[in-house]
Amino acid sequence: MGLFDFLKTKPDPAKKPTQQHSEQLIVPNKLERKPDETLDEWLERMEKDQAESDEKFDNKMADLAREHGVQSDEYLDKFIMTKIEVSGVSFNNDDGTSRQSILGKMKLKQKPFDVMTVEVKEYDYKGDPALGVYINDIQIGNVAKEQISHVKKIMAENSNIQSIEVWGGGTTDDGDPKNYGCQITVRTHKSRI
Repeated sequence: MGLFDFLKTKPDPAKKPTQQHSEQLIVPNKLERKPDETLDEWLERMEKDQAESDEKFDNKMADLAREHGVQSDEYLDKFIMTKIEVSGVSFNNDDGTSRQSILGKMKLKQKPFDVMTVEVKEYDYKGDPALGVYINDIQIGNVAKEQISHVKKIMAENSNIQSIEVWGGGTTDDGDPKNYGCQITVRTHKSRI
């Protein structure tokens, strides 16, 4: 898939989409606190994981910069990365599919979520515009209502979905289940905003 080859149109009569943006991504795993781990040990591991993640991001940006014949800093100066938290992830889909179950499979990279197509589709929800977030054509949530106009603007400006991250799951210290959360990162060229 090319750098800006993300716009595709797939009709979905049930949700009346007007735009669709998609990218294939691999879901990164987040570290979870181990039962025998102190809070300080867990925080130290999380900081180390974040540093490694930042290094991987910097390396990816450097690779993209080389691919486009510019210096890394120059590349980063040309793009804006927008992180968008996916809302509504604790709801079930209309067909009864648990979005939490989907996110759990994504986090563990279980088939069919070992390779994913991430899409943002605009549709009508009870007379109001909505943006759904879909993985392999299965809805996992929405863009928050207050962010719709901003996200529509950046998605219309030849942006692409750079990554998706799933966190959470497991259980609390009391044994209660913890919900999964999710966010997507969208890359937009600064000259287009």
